[in-house]
Amino acid sequence: MRMRVVYPRFRHVICVSKLLEDYFAGRNVIRIPALMDGSPPVSSRVSPTSGVFFLYAGQPGRKDRLVSFIRVLPRIQEALGRPVVLHVAGLDDRELQQLLLSDGMDLAAYRTLIECHGRVARERVSELYRQSHFSILFREDKRYAHAGFPTKAVESWSHGCPVILNPVGDVGKLARHMVDAIVVDEDRLEVQLVPALQASSDPDRYSMMFAKSREKAGRLFSLEAYQLAFTRFAERLGIRLERHG
Repeated sequence: MRMRVVYPRFRHVICVSKLLEDYFAGRNVIRIPALMDGSPPVSSRVSPTSGVFFLYAGQPGRKDRLVSFIRVLPRIQEALGRPVVLHVAGLDDRELQQLLLSDGMDLAAYRTLIECHGRVARERVSELYRQSHFSILFREDKRYAHAGFPTKAVESWSHGCPVILNPVGDVGKLARHMVDAIVVDEDRLEVQLVPALQASSDPDRYSMMFAKSREKAGRLFSLEAYQLAFTRFAERLGIRLERHG
């Protein structure tokens, strides 16, 4: 009802994705994805040579395919020949167990590979990003996933943490494989991810991915990046904003 009856009546639209921008074409429309809330402090990070730390921050809901990644964790560790740990912020052990059971899995089988932190303060999430080598973001290739833009990707890049994701929606088009992300197909996750992780273990390669992730966040997801476009959007509404820079 909202998409077909209510929203088409709007003449001025702020949306977060290319799909919605195209849907509302012909109106006064501006596309602004999720943005950084300030800039996290710069922190160096060692390359994943002795172990690989992954992070999922949030609650999976119906969009995120966290179980797909957990399923291949043991084989990834075996193939890499070094420890891997998935940190989960937003779910406790009981909640993750329920999620896994719904897919015929048991947390006990992955206990040494996963650390659940439950619901934690924002500062702790930021700390986990700085301690992790990669964040995880897998989404179903459905319309509702294309209509949004994941704040998880912006948060990760702003901390210099490359994202492991499947190419779904706008974020899949923006991510650059082995530059600021590792882009893999969900149904070929293990086959594609292992060699990419091996390549990223090179200190120079990972240092570049760290720097490029932060650069992407500042270039595409800062308030300054959309200041001029938003000023013009407001002027079409008859609102004059002071321009800076």
